[in-house]
Amino acid sequence: AVANARDNDSLEIKKDSWLDRFMNRTKSKSAEEIGRMLEEDDELEEQHVSAAATGQSAIIEETQSHFTCFSCVDGSLYEFDGRKKFAINHGPTSKDTLLEDACKVMRKFMDLDPEEVRFTMVALVAKPPSQEV
Repeated sequence: AVANARDNDSLEIKKDSWLDRFMNRTKSKSAEEIGRMLEEDDELEEQHVSAAATGQSAIIEETQSHFTCFSCVDGSLYEFDGRKKFAINHGPTSKDTLLEDACKVMRKFMDLDPEEVRFTMVALVAKPPSQEV
């Protein structure tokens, strides 16, 4: 999600962090090349293993929960879901209407099972300007 917003002027990534280095290495790469580089990245795997070892939750082998990302790519709203074979194009959007457009799609998913309450949504948005109190 963050990498898809790399051209967003308000996106601040810590200099020389893993994400900063990875995004710089993949600027001119195709989605397939980036995916391969992500799979083969030893530093990311080491960080994941380290974080998982300090976790407080038990490992659950089977889960109904998963992460889906909605992003604006070349003026279209794409749904990225690891359970699907490819990204789903949900039509036109823009950086100004992304949240509203994504919410419309998510509402359709929620309407499939109105009794289901296990649903979380997170938005990656620009940092608001400082406000004086």
